[in-house]
Amino acid sequence: MTRWGVRLSPFITARSGAPFNITTGTDLNGDTIFNDRPAFATPGQSGAIVTPWGTFNPIPLRARR
Repeated sequence: MTRWGVRLSPFITARSGAPFNITTGTDLNGDTIFNDRPAFATPGQSGAIVTPWGTFNPIPLRARR
């Protein structure tokens, strides 16, 4: 307790925003995993989607095997 009757506590709580992951929800490369990520795109590119996190191409070229 301090001189004026105020209590001090060193306990601190910190939080960040909820985690997120940008995925397309489709299997673009045929590996049976449906969480493929979109590719970066330039604004104005055909099929590009502009989001607060950037401009993305939801259907990028398939990976070469």
